[in-house]
This record gives sequence, C-alpha cells and structure tokens, in this order.
Amino acid sequence: MADQRARAQRDSTTPLIAFRVDWRFNNGPIQVGNTQSTTGILPGQYWPYTHPTPFNVPASGGTLKVWVVGVGDTNHANDTLFFPVDVLNAWATKTVLLEQYTGTWCQFCPIPNAVTNTLNDDPLIIVAKHHNGDELSSASSTAYWQQFGANYSPSGVMEQEEFGTLPDNANYDLWSGWADLRKQGVSPASIGITAGFNAWQRVLTVDLSIGFTAALSGEFVVNAYVVQDNIPGVQVAGGSNYVHQQVVREVMGGASGTAGAIPATTAAGRHIQPPVQHGDPEEWDAGSLRVIATVTEKRNSTSWTVNVAEGEFVLTSVEEHVAPFFRAWPNPASGSAFVQFEQPMPGR
Repeated sequence: MADQRARAQRDSTTPLIAFRVDWRFNNGPIQVGNTQSTTGILPGQYWPYTHPTPFNVPASGGTLKVWVVGVGDTNHANDTLFFPVDVLNAWATKTVLLEQYTGTWCQFCPIPNAVTNTLNDDPLIIVAKHHNGDELSSASSTAYWQQFGANYSPSGVMEQEEFGTLPDNANYDLWSGWADLRKQGVSPASIGITAGFNAWQRVLTVDLSIGFTAALSGEFVVNAYVVQDNIPGVQVAGGSNYVHQQVVREVMGGASGTAGAIPATTAAGRHIQPPVQHGDPEEWDAGSLRVIATVTEKRNSTSWTVNVAEGEFVLTSVEEHVAPFFRAWPNPASGSAFVQFEQPMPGR
C-alpha cells in the first residue's frame, strides 16, 4: 500500500478556493477524493492533501494517473500527472538525501542549519551541506550545486529534485515532513562503502559496492562526498562557539558524478564495483571526516537519488620514522648480518 498524501501547487493567477484529487491505476476505476476548502491557493503555493483511498499496488506494474479537480476549472491538461509504477519482489532500505546550500555569512541560515542537524540524526536521512562563497566552500561542491539552479541561501534540495518534480526551496519547516514520507519507500539498490585514510600520505580512498535487487534500465552515475563534522567557526547570527556540521569538503566524482560504472541495464542480484575514488584532505581533521556515497539516475538532465549511504574513514597507515643513515656488515654476508642505524651528522 502506497502513501496517499500529496501536495497540490497552484500555477494559475486565480486563487484556488476548493479542490479534490482523483487517481486511476491503468484502466481501473477512478478513485474520487474528498473536496477540500482552502484559504485561496495563490500561484506557486502548495496545499497538503490526503486521499481517502489507499493505493494498493497489484502484482504487476503499470501507470498511475493523478489529477486535480478544481472548482470552476474545466481544463485538466495542466492538472494531470502520470507515474510509471514498477513492482519490486526484493528491495533495499531507502535512505533519503537532503542537501542544503548555506554560508557562514548567511544571517537566515542558523535555524535551517539546526533543522538539518536534527534530521541527520535519523539513520534513514543523510544531510550534506554545500557552503556558498565562504571559507568552507569548495570548487567541486560549488560546481555540483549549479545543476539545481538554487543560487540562494538557505535552500534545500531533497533526493536531487526527483527528476525535477520536487524543486529546491527555502521552506525548512517542510523538509522534515517531506523526508519522513520518502523514507517510507524502498530502493532497488544497496550501497556498501569501504573508506580509508592514509595519515602519512594524507590520501583518502573510497571503494564502493553496489548491489541491485531488481532489473533496472536507465542512465546511472555514482558519486562520493567527503564530509566533515564538528568544525568550530563563525556564523552570522549564530552566536558564539558555533560549530558547523555535515560540511561537504569535496565531491570526489565531480559535478556530474562517475558515469559508465553502472550499465544501462542491470539485473537482480548483480553487484558492481565502481572505480576507486581518491582525494586529498589537505589540512582537514581526519578524525572528523566521513564519506557519503550516492547512486543517481539521470533523465533529460534531471536527477533522482536511487539510494545514498555513509561510512566512516578507517586509518590505513601511519608514518614510519626511520633514521636515514645506517651501516650493514659483513658485506657480503653469509648467515647472519647486522644493521646499525645512526643519526645524520650536521651538514650531511
């Protein structure tokens, strides 16, 4: 049974004072919703709606048609949506990706930052914060964010805009509800992460494993973000002793992600190992770093997050302190040999 809650958005300049939502699956009966009064939905505004009839998905897929019936509105051409529905016999747990555009200079960002800090505590919600034009921003993060056209702070993007059906917005009071709806879903793909940090060379290595529970066809890309938590710093209107969380330090797969790692058609039970991704953490505190990995489907330059996962970095090696000068004897040796390390003489 699918959740029957939805949101209706008004595009016409005439306020919508009453409406209902109807739906139909394939050639089945039309499920008529209850008429709901409003205070007058204006252009660009949304209104919540709960349909009284649950959508029970049958054993085979098809097309779900949903449309809005407004009082006095006889043209449904711009009120109707069609959703292809597939049925999964096996699935992975779905985790929701919520990305936020923020900045240390942004006076309106402390409250949204606190909201996403709380959401990130939910094991089924992963938050990534892309900083805008401040000391915590990065070129790869900025380039990645440009695809959404959300060049304002604060703004939020959920599930990479779901093929453009869920555009960016600043209504942080709605983010929690939207995420709660989406985490009730399932995914046809699971993500395994092995992330290592070489403390001597200061190199990050991310190795992913993608497992599919169903056959899929489409254009898929993978990506990985290096994220840092617990960064003390300034924040306009944030008070003293401000600490930044979920900061995207680097988008390892670039703005478009890594294409070609996942075939255009997958099979149930297939596991894929994308190319290992590497990064240099510069002066970041390795103890506060983690990685977020995504599998994304692309359609007509739009995106949808198939699934997302996170993992901690594991220390893989430490610097070995070896004296640069030594003596070995006898040379050549037969049987036992001896090695003596010594400190270099001044000037050597």
